[in-house]
Amino acid sequence: MKHSLLFLAYAISLCLICVNISPSSRLIVALPSSQIICSHFGQSIQDNLQEPASGNSISPYEIKRYIDEHQRDEHISLEPYWHQLGIKTEELEKYGKYKAEVFALDLDHKEGPEVMLRLYDNSGWSNGAVRYLLFKPSKSDQRTKWRLLGYVYLDDLRYSLPEHRVVSSGESHWLVLTVLVGSGSGYGLYHDQWYEITAGGLKEVFECPAKKFVSWGDPYPILEAESKIISTPTETGTTKVVIEFSASYVLYNDGREDQKTKLWSKKQRAVFVRQIESEEFKFDEQSSELSQVEFNAVYEGEGPSDIEILRYNFASLENIALGKDEKLKGWLRSYLIKCKETDEKEKLLKSLSL
Repeated sequence: MKHSLLFLAYAISLCLICVNISPSSRLIVALPSSQIICSHFGQSIQDNLQEPASGNSISPYEIKRYIDEHQRDEHISLEPYWHQLGIKTEELEKYGKYKAEVFALDLDHKEGPEVMLRLYDNSGWSNGAVRYLLFKPSKSDQRTKWRLLGYVYLDDLRYSLPEHRVVSSGESHWLVLTVLVGSGSGYGLYHDQWYEITAGGLKEVFECPAKKFVSWGDPYPILEAESKIISTPTETGTTKVVIEFSASYVLYNDGREDQKTKLWSKKQRAVFVRQIESEEFKFDEQSSELSQVEFNAVYEGEGPSDIEILRYNFASLENIALGKDEKLKGWLRSYLIKCKETDEKEKLLKSLSL
């Protein structure tokens, strides 16, 4: 129970910022009539913003107004809207207790903005479903008509509403969704899922860890990890994504997150590359500061194991063993007792005895 509360507090305290760089559950991406979906999450449009006249088409404002007017209902059915928009849904997805928000955005850099409608249902009907619908307005006979460009649907997100942003570099633009892909007692893992507009629609081209929290219980160190985009250069047909991953190992004094004892931390840059003939980004081990094996062990999954902690952090642990901080040395002794027999453990025990 303690570790679950720690994870929830940690998850709430973390936030992501929008990134604009100059020169994780079931995810369904759907495109009506082979049209392209693109989205950018900008400033939320306030409720008092005047709705453009929509003619006979369905506007995002119309859907939001309907939801706002039925907030006191036991559940809200959007089935007529799904039918008119050509969106196929499962039976349980037709009802919910929705909250709606509208965002103004500009991703395609063509004339006129796009409008994003975000629908979040945290009721028992969908177990925390989020649906994003992207609309493009156009003028016809002095009236505004709305065209649905596409939508994204995610479910089972009861504990964390996804963050979303656009990453831009030169002529390249990606929609990035930060999604909770793993959770449990003392464990949380978020992924950044990158989507790119192609001639065939919105395609996922890259996925990597965004942030991670693991608490194994005393005397194991608590891992707090996060990532930051450094650059996304494109040269001679090759696009690179350079991301800095940070891993901090700490102890919570008396189980309190606001009273940490820092053990050690490290930052490592990983490079992901996509060639012009390739559709997806791949880990470039030769250009990265860590191997694919270490990357997977530390930043993915529910690890690292005690063997991997000793292997990939030996220098930092040896500094503790040879240092003068008796409190940290005492912690290391108690931790090593729990670790399996390895060469690194043997060397650290010898250093502690000096």
